Order: sequence, then C-alpha cells, then structure tokens
Amino acid sequence: MDEPGTYGACHDIRKYLSLRPNNAEENFFLRINKDIEENWYSTFHLGRDKLSGMLKEICNITGIDCTNRRIVNHSLRKRTAQKLNDEGLDSQAIMNVTLHRSIAGLNAYRTQNEKQKLDIAKLTLPGISKDISMQENLEKSAEDLNTEQRIENLSSQEETKTEPFTEIQNITIPLKLI
Repeated sequence: MDEPGTYGACHDIRKYLSLRPNNAEENFFLRINKDIEENWYSTFHLGRDKLSGMLKEICNITGIDCTNRRIVNHSLRKRTAQKLNDEGLDSQAIMNVTLHRSIAGLNAYRTQNEKQKLDIAKLTLPGISKDISMQENLEKSAEDLNTEQRIENLSSQEETKTEPFTEIQNITIPLKLI
C-alpha cells in the first residue's frame, strides 16, 4: 500500500478503477473517452497496437532503455501483479485487477522480491544480516566461504609438509623432584 499522503502505483490503480464505467468490458485498459463531458474512459478496451505503442512511449518518457528488451502488454500485467504482491495484497485482490482466472496463472507472473530472498537467506545461511542488501550479504557469504577454504587449504598444506618420523629421537623429559 502507498504511504498516507503519497501517490504511488496503488493510488494510481485505485484512481483508474474508480473512473472506469460500471458497464465497461472486463479488459483492464480502456480507451480514453474523447467526449470530456462523459466518463474519462469508454466502455471498450484499448487495442493491442495502441497499448504496445503507449508502453514504448512510457518507456521513452521515463528513460527506460528498451533497446534490447521486448516490452509487450504482458510486461505491464506482470509488473502490476508483482508490485501488488510486493505491497502485500492477497491473491484474490490481485486477480481482480489482472483478471487471472486461477492462482496458478497468477503465480506465473510473480517472482521472489529482494525482501523474500533475504528472508530465505537468513533462514538457510549463517551470518546473513537483515540490515544490508541481498547483494552485500551474498558478497559477505562468498568472502566467508573463501576464508574458510583458505584455512582448510593451509591446514592441508601443513599436514602434507610435515615429514613422518623415520627414526625415534632421543628426548629427555625431566622428572619432577620429590
């Protein structure tokens, strides 16, 4: 959810849903109504070509480099599902927005976010800190692993350097005087 007094993705989606006509098609994106006196949106869905062009335009305006990326209608659907999931909305609420018919279909659009990965790492890897990012934790774990490997290598080198006794040496052990 958006913080009170701020406008983010959740606020924008709620605003969009409140402006949709009640008798509109189920498609999420509707055509903009040219008649200003009427509703903001018509009851008909936005065409595929128009939507694809709009997404590319949004990427250009926001500075997102689309040079080697395929931005399609489902890119926005996937991002919406992921963002709502990250914000803590339950699956049914997300399905109402994305129009998925099953949890399995919705799950194909969701991936683990940074917080979820960190939570899993904290449960499974020793020495993981919640106060630093996942990348920093991975680097720290790699450093710890490298240190452990270096210690093991030194130990094994010392063992191989030690020459076995070929003859018994004369050792004098002083006895305690009574």
